[in-house]
Amino acid sequence: MRRARAILCGLLAAVLLAGCAAQGQVEEAGELYINGLTFENRARSYITAIRLVVPETGGFVSCGNIAPGNTCSTTFPHRVWQGLPIEVTWSQNGQIWSTGLMNVNPSAEVFEHGEAEVKVIIPAPGSASVTLLPFDG
Repeated sequence: MRRARAILCGLLAAVLLAGCAAQGQVEEAGELYINGLTFENRARSYITAIRLVVPETGGFVSCGNIAPGNTCSTTFPHRVWQGLPIEVTWSQNGQIWSTGLMNVNPSAEVFEHGEAEVKVIIPAPGSASVTLLPFDG
């Protein structure tokens, strides 16, 4: 009887702790809003048809052409950051490039700020970085 009670208490504690962990993640993600996006071309060639997509939701932001050394940016009504994987695709020098699915993790500073913008930097053909920066728009 004691053993069954100990197992039951252990299972109950595990379920409660798992629930607390999941709740903390939801609350943390709910506190961050995405309000804009900037694509930056640091390469020496034009970028065309650049697109950031969230495959799980189908949401995307795109830009047609970005000259070397220039940006394409937009703001939009804030969206709650959900931490879902993203993918960036673009065409450059006659080739189509993709980051593949990737996760972007906001810094503590960005979470404290509460609002962020996505910044996609293309430094060279086939190379991309994605970060979240505090949004002051």
